[in-house]
Amino acid sequence: MQWGKWITDPTMVVLLAVLSAVTCGLFLPIWFFWSLRPNKFHQTIFIDEYGLQHWGIAPIPSAQRVLSVAIAIGIVWWIIYSINLWHSVQMQ
Repeated sequence: MQWGKWITDPTMVVLLAVLSAVTCGLFLPIWFFWSLRPNKFHQTIFIDEYGLQHWGIAPIPSAQRVLSVAIAIGIVWWIIYSINLWHSVQMQ
């Protein structure tokens, strides 16, 4: 695992998915929040024509954006499933 790229590491994705399954989806919003944050260790630098350095946070990589979308879909599915389950229990 590379330093600062833990959110898209396959081992961490599996671990966080298992943690989300064990907590019945309660960990999904936390994981979603983590996946939306830019990596603070991944920065860009450019030097202008006067020799001045300009530092900035690099954009979120595409793999992290795809992971964010997948987690958001999981959250929506979890909410719909929970509402359907609650409704089916109420009907009995």
